[in-house]
Amino acid sequence: MVDQMTPMPPQDVPVPGDPANSAAGSQGKRVVIIVIAVIAFLVVAAVAAWAFTSFFGTSADDGVEPMVTQSDTSSTESSAEEKYVPSSPKPVELKSVFTFRPIFTPLAFPPEEPEVGTTTGTDGGTTTVVTSGTLYLRAILVFDDGHSEADFLYGDTNYVLAVGERIPDTPWEVLSIGTNSVVMLYGDTQVTLIAGQTITK
Repeated sequence: MVDQMTPMPPQDVPVPGDPANSAAGSQGKRVVIIVIAVIAFLVVAAVAAWAFTSFFGTSADDGVEPMVTQSDTSSTESSAEEKYVPSSPKPVELKSVFTFRPIFTPLAFPPEEPEVGTTTGTDGGTTTVVTSGTLYLRAILVFDDGHSEADFLYGDTNYVLAVGERIPDTPWEVLSIGTNSVVMLYGDTQVTLIAGQTITK
């Protein structure tokens, strides 16, 4: 039994600004932040819905009346006769599309050497023909005294040259003659030809 003379312990009364009462203040801040976030979300959703309906809601032919033109019947008949009908393309074989390409096969090849053609003359002999500007080493001639000469065909003219001699009116000069090859000098460049080989400069 408590009488008025006995002091009672103080009851917990929340005092604003008291550090012990921080839980009540943080809950109030959370509620305010949540309300502001919901309002911002609703505003953004309303703006997005308005933009979507204004952009996609109207069709291109609203308020546009179709244009009616009168044309001559003869022109429509001729245009119907001349109407282009595209043909369907031929199907492509899957093998040509999905074939594996060998990675070691070169994509570009060196230029081919001009072909040397032979024609049979009326007397039964053969005549070698090369294109203009092409040098063709026909054979290497070895004589009894031991010296060698090279038999060339340049254009449609045949030349038999020894070391140091030159094909007239050209920069081709014989530098050395071996047993089965000839080293030619074209200006400052050395070129080795084997019998039966051609070169174009």
